[in-house]
Amino acid sequence: MDSPPPLFFTGVERFNGGAFLEAHELWEDLWRASSAPSRDFLQGLVQISAGFVHAQRGNRKGAISLCAKGLHRLAPYPGCFWRIDLDALRREVAQWRETFRLATGEEGERRLPFPLIVLVDPCTPFPTPGS
Repeated sequence: MDSPPPLFFTGVERFNGGAFLEAHELWEDLWRASSAPSRDFLQGLVQISAGFVHAQRGNRKGAISLCAKGLHRLAPYPGCFWRIDLDALRREVAQWRETFRLATGEEGERRLPFPLIVLVDPCTPFPTPGS
């Protein structure tokens, strides 16, 4: 799978709508069927969306940990991959994670907006990891 299937963009819509569990499940199905170069990319998105599910459920430690793992998976990818502005997403998730980590109390956590995925059309072609 070297180009995004339509189901991938359904996941983006769910993610941007705050339905992180739905996005997670859609992307996890794609991840299971994927191979390089998209496999780690999809796993990173799965982990970040799972982190936000944990945040929604009040599991601070799980949210912080999974977002860190997702960012690690996305690190080798170029600034744009499968039409996602990865530079923006990585920056915003890292900033969200740090702010969430420092937020005090449930009220502070609930007011913290989640990052959105920005799509770029067309995505400037970049080399994929390992190429």
